[in-house]
Amino acid sequence: MVESGNAPVSAYFDLLDHLQQDNSLAVWESTIGGAIRLINRLEQGQPGYENYQKYICQLLGPKLTELGWDERAEDDNQTRLLRVMLIETLGFFGDKGVIDESFKRFELFQRDLSLLAPNLRPPVTHIVGRYSSEATYTQLSSMMEKTEKAEDKRMYLHALTAVLNPDLAKKTMELTLSSKVPPADAGRALESLAIEGEHPNIVWDYATRHLDEMQKRFGFFRWNRLLPSIAEGFTDEAKAIELLNFVKSNLSPAAIKEAESSANLIVFHAKLKAKELPAIDKWITDKMATTSRE
Repeated sequence: MVESGNAPVSAYFDLLDHLQQDNSLAVWESTIGGAIRLINRLEQGQPGYENYQKYICQLLGPKLTELGWDERAEDDNQTRLLRVMLIETLGFFGDKGVIDESFKRFELFQRDLSLLAPNLRPPVTHIVGRYSSEATYTQLSSMMEKTEKAEDKRMYLHALTAVLNPDLAKKTMELTLSSKVPPADAGRALESLAIEGEHPNIVWDYATRHLDEMQKRFGFFRWNRLLPSIAEGFTDEAKAIELLNFVKSNLSPAAIKEAESSANLIVFHAKLKAKELPAIDKWITDKMATTSRE
């Protein structure tokens, strides 16, 4: 309703505040996987980015404290899934406690795989990948190369696409184009690196400068869909125009429809950012001021 202009953005944040008492996995999946991630993309590079991330950590932190990191005998499947979702999301939004705990558990995991529960391996490796140093990145890359399980290879690759360090993001870019990663996994990795890893410029610039290599790597039809999806990491109208111009000049007419759809989404997000971020930033500032007085 906020996106369609039928409700103020403050109504959404008022709703978020009340969700802290809810234990429904479906409710939290729609919340965590939807608007709060989108708003994070809109906030990137904006003055309210840090405050927004702090607010999300304050919102979700108590729920993880309630559930704890480790499974309990009485946990049902929904509780286990919610725990994993909260850990990964809090790590994504920069919760220091969750990041520190993830690195501790990853260190134990390296010594003995049995020391990290299987359901915690994806969120822990993802968080460690996001905040990787050069040494940690090398460890994750080595683990991906050595494992025989395709599922684990994808888990480590996903961790490497979350990396915030631009230099390491370029290494992930190179990795996706190597023979170590199947084309289908590589395509998903590029989308993740552009959007979740917050590096659309790195992926877009490389992809458009190495067009022949990309088309050979991903094939004609897949690349027609993949390039526009990479561009969806942008939230500025100028990039929508750049996408359309590039596709019309360099790809076949069959790619134009996909490009137009992605360009429309970029424009929509740009307008949403201009319209709603001031109200979002004000709501969060007022909320934090009220909380600090309590």
